[in-house]
Amino acid sequence: MFLFVTVVCLVLQAAGDLAAATLPAGFIETSIDGTFDDFVGVTFDAIGSVYAWDRLGRVWIIENDVKLPTPVVDISEEVGGYHDHGMLGMALDPNFRPLP
Repeated sequence: MFLFVTVVCLVLQAAGDLAAATLPAGFIETSIDGTFDDFVGVTFDAIGSVYAWDRLGRVWIIENDVKLPTPVVDISEEVGGYHDHGMLGMALDPNFRPLP
């Protein structure tokens, strides 16, 4: 019992010592609505366009904090997005240029 209480106290002390993260210079924090609940990541192209993907295998462009209605890529039929599986990462080719 003593060991359990000691571990709990150490965990609570460590949690209390954690400070809020600060953003690097040039970044701002904003809140957005719940339409982004399933996303697992974002990436940016050379001109600053934002691409966000979910673990089901869909990629959207985000413009002005709004997800466009149609995904740019949808490979959800090939991706097993269940439990802890799915499309967990994505990278754009360094020479990638979106169509105008």
